[in-house]
Amino acid sequence: MENIPKQRGQCWIDYLLTRITDLIKIQEYERALHIAEQALLMLPDNPDLIYLASTIYQNLNKFVKELRLLERLRDIRPFDQDTRSALGRSLMFQGYYYSALSVMSHFDMMSNGLAGYNKVFMHYCKACIGDTQSVIEYCDCCIEDYQDEPDAASFLAIIRALKVMSLIQNQENEAANSLACSIDEEFDKTLFVAYAKGIAARENNNLAAAERFLRLACTSNQRDMRARKDLADLLSVLGHHDAAANIRKEITGFFGPFDDHENPLYRTEELIKSGNLDEAERYLLWAHEQQPDRNNLILPMISLCNFTDRYDSVISYADSLETTPYAWKSVYLKASAYYSAGDAMGAIRCLIAAIARDRVFSLITILNMRIEGYFRDPDIFNPDGMALMILCTDGYDSAIPLFEMLVDTNPDILEYRAFLVYCYILEDKNTDAAICSERLSMSDDPDLCMVRALTLRAAGCLDEAKKVTEKIRKRYPDYLPALNMYVRILVDLDLYRSAYFELLSYQDVLLSEAPLMEVFIRSLIHSGDFLEAATSAFRLIMANPDRPLEFFYLAQTFMHDGYTDAALYAIRESFRFSGFNSETLRLYVKLLLQAASPQEASIFFSECDEYFPNSSEVRYLKNAAALLSGENSSDESVEERVVRIFQSENGIFHGYIGEYRNAVGMLTEEIKKNPADYSLRVALARVLFELRQDREGFHQLSMAIENGEEDNETLELMNAALNALSLNCFIDEYKRISQGDVVRFAKLVYEQAVRLNRFGVRRQAIDVCRFLTGLSSSDPAVLSIKADACRILGDLEEDPEKYEQGIALYTELLSEDPDNPVYLAEKGLLLDNLSRYEEAEGVLVRALELNPDSGIANSALCWCLAAIGQYQEALLYGNKATIQIPDDWGAWNNRGLAKLGLEDFEGAVSDFKQAIRCHPGEVIPRNNLCEALLSLDDADAHDAYVDLLVRFGHTAFSDKEGRQSQSAPDLNRDHRTITGYMDGYW
Repeated sequence: MENIPKQRGQCWIDYLLTRITDLIKIQEYERALHIAEQALLMLPDNPDLIYLASTIYQNLNKFVKELRLLERLRDIRPFDQDTRSALGRSLMFQGYYYSALSVMSHFDMMSNGLAGYNKVFMHYCKACIGDTQSVIEYCDCCIEDYQDEPDAASFLAIIRALKVMSLIQNQENEAANSLACSIDEEFDKTLFVAYAKGIAARENNNLAAAERFLRLACTSNQRDMRARKDLADLLSVLGHHDAAANIRKEITGFFGPFDDHENPLYRTEELIKSGNLDEAERYLLWAHEQQPDRNNLILPMISLCNFTDRYDSVISYADSLETTPYAWKSVYLKASAYYSAGDAMGAIRCLIAAIARDRVFSLITILNMRIEGYFRDPDIFNPDGMALMILCTDGYDSAIPLFEMLVDTNPDILEYRAFLVYCYILEDKNTDAAICSERLSMSDDPDLCMVRALTLRAAGCLDEAKKVTEKIRKRYPDYLPALNMYVRILVDLDLYRSAYFELLSYQDVLLSEAPLMEVFIRSLIHSGDFLEAATSAFRLIMANPDRPLEFFYLAQTFMHDGYTDAALYAIRESFRFSGFNSETLRLYVKLLLQAASPQEASIFFSECDEYFPNSSEVRYLKNAAALLSGENSSDESVEERVVRIFQSENGIFHGYIGEYRNAVGMLTEEIKKNPADYSLRVALARVLFELRQDREGFHQLSMAIENGEEDNETLELMNAALNALSLNCFIDEYKRISQGDVVRFAKLVYEQAVRLNRFGVRRQAIDVCRFLTGLSSSDPAVLSIKADACRILGDLEEDPEKYEQGIALYTELLSEDPDNPVYLAEKGLLLDNLSRYEEAEGVLVRALELNPDSGIANSALCWCLAAIGQYQEALLYGNKATIQIPDDWGAWNNRGLAKLGLEDFEGAVSDFKQAIRCHPGEVIPRNNLCEALLSLDDADAHDAYVDLLVRFGHTAFSDKEGRQSQSAPDLNRDHRTITGYMDGYW
């Protein structure tokens, strides 16, 4: 290799790439290969070197080595469409048509214009595997669209050649020969044309012409192994056995001999999917003898056993998947085997285990596997088998009556009940599911208990779901589905930091347990760490090939960090596994616009118009797509149009096109200039919901609604956000779930009140709390709930009378139970709210005598003592409170007050910032932070005041302070990230 580490202005790797490229251009392939191979020894994962090396191998007719390099390149650049196109073409020419179709599957979701020749390659593969009808329809469509285009003559020759191949497959030989003869001779060296003419001549017994055309096909495209194979067969028919043998020596891939250097998965998939099961088994046995330790042959062997009705072997092999990336599929394969063998109960038990682990994609996985040939219907159905069959063919709504009948006739068989519950959840009958699942929690089977937990979560009963999950974790500490449910509930409760740290101790299983990794990514998104979230999403997809994942969410994750190629890949995987709806299509067109494919976006708008709502966002996206694709007449250049769409200073428009992080900063600046324009707050809330900053989004949206922004789109946004977090409190549904238990009913409604208050949904929280205060019951648990509802109402309505009502209720409770530390702590907190500090102190001291670990009592006593000037003693209690209730904003705020009184201003600033981290939508710690910063004479005080203005409008200040904030100079803060908006208090 040339020993030139540097050239002028070029680093060594740039020089190498340039050198190899130049040698390829002048067809010095051997010299180029020597340099490339030496370079790959030192830089084995450099994608540009790998691509160049694959190009060299292709030109040197070393097609197996080319294929292996392209596989490596796909692993390094999994989302790059050019890489997938190159790998797909290589597989196609090697005769691995099913594998090529799988690799290039995303091109099938694109228009002909965006997919380009990849659509041609895919239809060539389809023609070769016998899917001729779709190929003929594609060819006829292309001929109709391009027949009047003078520049499309070469392309149309290829299309006619494809149609010739399909007609021959359909045994329409005369039509095929006529069409082949209509292709001009000048295109004979064009892709597929000579081959199509050759096989057309062969089928019409013109063997001399067939030999001539097939030889031309082999010389004009030496990669095409199918052409070589057909030429060798023809020469054998003509008696030229030596010539045929020489050609066969050069054939590689599927049409060549078994080769221990090839990837056995390709040949196996081709044999099994083409129905050649005997040869597939012989080949698999041979491959296993060559490489007995190769575990990626287990899945093809399972597939083979499935198609040959050896279901016991399927179950045995499925257990062997535990050490492979397909371990998740094991339980589904067992379920399929049991179902097809007529053992519906065995299948149901396996599927319940799958549902407990990943309820979202269980049915999707079943339906996709059924398309692949699994879950084949048995010859004889029992009633439970019939119910499963109906679920797979007609959907869960049709299966519900059958499972209801099974539950009624077999009330003690909990598996039927669990499956009925699952169908209820899919049908969004969460209340029915919660009621039906009551008996599941009595089971010793953790999977059945998990179905109970996920039912409660779906019904919005998070506290009960959490208790069930904690009980399962205590009994089965290594049972990961319980961990998955537990951390999901934590995220639902906005305790994403707790979920994150819980999962950190399970890092060794995160990648293989996709549901856990998805929660981990959600926690990162909630915390504003978009880069780490995107990196984790990349690792998740790479570690779980061909697995249904939350691809829509992963696509959003990639988009937040500007990783458009990965986002497009993820959303297309979502289409492939789950189909599409309005939400996924809107995300897709945004990504297409960001990827500079406005024509494709316009096509989706025209072809899927019924899926798009008539909203301002969609109208803007349609106009942007039309403008950028040139459909709208305009005197502007393309560059000017791009600037107008993507570089406008309008935050609302940036939110529409999916640039949410930029939109936050812009909307923040616009709100600073006009805090009273509540339509801006609605737009900001919409963007914050997209970024999963739910509490801040609810706060902004609630503020806007309370100030008159109540149009249909705003109310729909609020309703959708509430539904996404199970916060739409339907009191009648909780009454049904509680089944006459007043205490349970009160607890369920109270849980919603607390969550609504925590998320800043003020109006709904007030309505629910008023309902709670009107409950009639003498039960202490209900009275306690009523008392705390009074406290919440006092906070929300700033009404001292509510605090008084709460104190009266706690006094009544304490008259019956005077040493209850919870009642004492809550009463002391209410007294603090009324500034009755001396009275509060005695109550809180008594509470701590009874329970020194009460976080609420320690926090309230800290507040109380700080208010009467006993700062040092207050600090001691504040220190305890922040340890006991670290997620409570009040604990940090109260300790900050003690530090403020001790003139520890820096400590106070730190505590107030931590309080803001715990509850960004609470005004009290922000006001306190301003005071502490002013005491330090810190310039950040101005930033804090502006943040108050942005979040709360002028109501957060006196009129004088508001005017001062508006007239202050700009902060020059970087608003490109959500954490910039959130002050970095994460």
